[in-house]
Amino acid sequence: MRVGRRLFPYPVMNNQEIYSSYKNTTFSFNYVMSQDDKSFILDDIFYVTDNENLEVLIESGKVEVFCIVECSSTIFRKAYVLTKNPSKIEIPINNLQNRVVVSTYAYAKENLSNFHDNDFLEDYSEYKFNIEKYDILAVDDGFTTKINYDTDKDDKVSSIFQIIKESDNKTEKMRLELEDERKIKIYLPEKEFDLYDKMKMGKYTKSIFFSIFIIPALSQALLKLQQDDIEDIRLKYNWFSSIEKKYQELYGMEMDNDALANLVPIDFAQEVMNFPVTKSIEDMFYLAMNGLGEEDYE
Repeated sequence: MRVGRRLFPYPVMNNQEIYSSYKNTTFSFNYVMSQDDKSFILDDIFYVTDNENLEVLIESGKVEVFCIVECSSTIFRKAYVLTKNPSKIEIPINNLQNRVVVSTYAYAKENLSNFHDNDFLEDYSEYKFNIEKYDILAVDDGFTTKINYDTDKDDKVSSIFQIIKESDNKTEKMRLELEDERKIKIYLPEKEFDLYDKMKMGKYTKSIFFSIFIIPALSQALLKLQQDDIEDIRLKYNWFSSIEKKYQELYGMEMDNDALANLVPIDFAQEVMNFPVTKSIEDMFYLAMNGLGEEDYE
């Protein structure tokens, strides 16, 4: 759960100054994150605040601080109570996969009447508020991370694509779906898919199909990704790691925002896929001269 720009009918202390209803005092949490084969770990985790009023409410048991760890891929969501003393959160790694969000909040454990703080922004300074049980009083939206997974199956760039028969029989277009975490999906009309399915293992058809399907799809995907931050891309698209590996293999350096922004998608797509467009011309010439026999599928 992330609060972000959400508005509240009462003042809330936010770790992001632009969203905070307090002038100077702050609320946050400290941690040391690590991961091994068995666990995702937040060590030495504790809340930090310099707001005396909030601290008194916490110590009196009227307010509690908790850390939420959630993962939409596995539908995992759990709250852990934090104090000002360092503690440890350890989660079995098989409970988490891909994108994981960690955030911390202080919430009211009971109704609080006439809630006021001398550090309120001027818009709130003359008012007192009735806080209801479970209302959030302080926020640190924390961070998003990614749990590593076995990428052995995605080592080859070609494996990040999936060609699927389109359910809509009326369409005559190839359609791309770029939002899937694991694959770039390419949908073909039923008739064309069936023809492709019969020929896809042909010795002289691989580069042709790569030119027709893979190069346009990868070019379009790269063009779209150039508008985003590379860290967000890594979190959202598992298949992107294969592109990064190939980039490092080709150029001897890691891909960053500048490198991604400066790519010419159509050129890079051809290089990554080992120049299938030019190779397909030779293959089509062979097929035109010799035909397509059973031996071509070996």
